[in-house]
Amino acid sequence: MKRLYNKLLELLKEIPELKYIDLNFGQIMEEKPPLAYPAVLINIGVNSTDTFHDIFQQFNAEFTLSLVVKASDTSSLTEDQRREQALAYLDLSEKIYSKLQGYEDVHFEAFAFKSATEQNLRKGLKIVALRYSCGWKQEATKS
Repeated sequence: MKRLYNKLLELLKEIPELKYIDLNFGQIMEEKPPLAYPAVLINIGVNSTDTFHDIFQQFNAEFTLSLVVKASDTSSLTEDQRREQALAYLDLSEKIYSKLQGYEDVHFEAFAFKSATEQNLRKGLKIVALRYSCGWKQEATKS
């Protein structure tokens, strides 16, 4: 999982608009979240594994990128330019998608986008959870 985190960090650092990238330790639950915005907080989980002839294991994983931005007014009463700035997080979600969707290398199988969900966890912040799946093989550990 460390290798996946480091790969995500490497890829996301190529998006200059992102000011802060880290594992999700519940930072947004703090009274004053220690983040620079826009931020991405990363959760990684292994859903299942399959072992093949005690030689290698296939890991099937998911990761969630929580894109965190400061909320701004998007109402119909907001002037167009200001509303467009407030909706810039949607453009940033698209940049993240373009960077990650289908990414693969010698270790990781293709990253696949699964869903995007807006979450209202904290007043003043807009959070979009971007969920992806991926997989990789590694040598099976002998007991």
